[in-house]
Amino acid sequence: MTQTQPPTILLIGGTGRSGSTLLDRLLGELPGFVAVGELRYTWSEALADNRYCGCGTRFLDCPFWSEVGSRAFGSWDQINPSEVVALERSIARHRHIPLLAASRTAPTRYSSLLDRYLGILGPMYAAIRDVSGANVIIDSTKDAAYAHVLRRMPDVDFRLLHLVRDSRGVAWSWAKVVRSDPDHYMRRFSPPVTALRWMTSNLMVESLGWFGVPRLLLRYETLVAQPRAALATIASFAGQPSDPEALAFVQGGGAWLGAHHTVAGNPMRMAAGNIDIRLDDAWRTSMPFTQRAQVTALTWPLLRHYSHAGPGPSANAGDAPAALDAAGGG
Repeated sequence: MTQTQPPTILLIGGTGRSGSTLLDRLLGELPGFVAVGELRYTWSEALADNRYCGCGTRFLDCPFWSEVGSRAFGSWDQINPSEVVALERSIARHRHIPLLAASRTAPTRYSSLLDRYLGILGPMYAAIRDVSGANVIIDSTKDAAYAHVLRRMPDVDFRLLHLVRDSRGVAWSWAKVVRSDPDHYMRRFSPPVTALRWMTSNLMVESLGWFGVPRLLLRYETLVAQPRAALATIASFAGQPSDPEALAFVQGGGAWLGAHHTVAGNPMRMAAGNIDIRLDDAWRTSMPFTQRAQVTALTWPLLRHYSHAGPGPSANAGDAPAALDAAGGG
């Protein structure tokens, strides 16, 4: 049955390899939430290449996504993924953020393209809400330009969950070989390049607060140290307060996860059953000293800023963001 209330989109913002897939999966177990992975890549990966859904089936064979496509567009056959990708690239790039921020003063052609893009995204998010029956859609795309697009979407409650991990852990992770699914590998970046990406990405995500977007700051190190407390705070931030019983799937240093219909992300999105929740700080012992020193020097101002982030009372539009204090990892 189609719901009448507008969907809440909770975008996990920040950089890749910050624990966003783990966070997405954990939140997806809460009542009223649905985890769908990095939705920006629906067109370029899931649909164009018919890649694996997090449930283990191919995207076009997944009953959940088949129903979403049917409700949103009649069927996925009605969508040309290459045209949507081209449209997205003409709108949702970092260099376009000033235009996305310009609102009514943006050029007419750009505004027209944005309306077309939103005309595709809107029905998809609404269909996800209707098919899942969830009030909160967790999108782990992370990208700031895409976040600016979503904040312009009418009839949605858009909120930002800013996830930050120690820059050296992120850099060490991006230097490793990782499969995104059984058929594909994820891109790799050198530690200095990742350091610069970490700085710019987090600063651009922070800037969304200037436009009245409700923002909650969460450190990866806090999530793995205090998963229940972190999830309870996020649920409240998203307007879906949870009781202790709803968090029973988190026990000790692990959690039990069901299958989720996630598109794109790291291989952890396909894991089901009991998983460990532990701090990945291998960079402390495995990362070469020179690389560690480079990343530390390039990211020190923001690294220090996040290490001092303390708890805040609220995350209302226009206020300073709420924050969950860190436990280690600084």
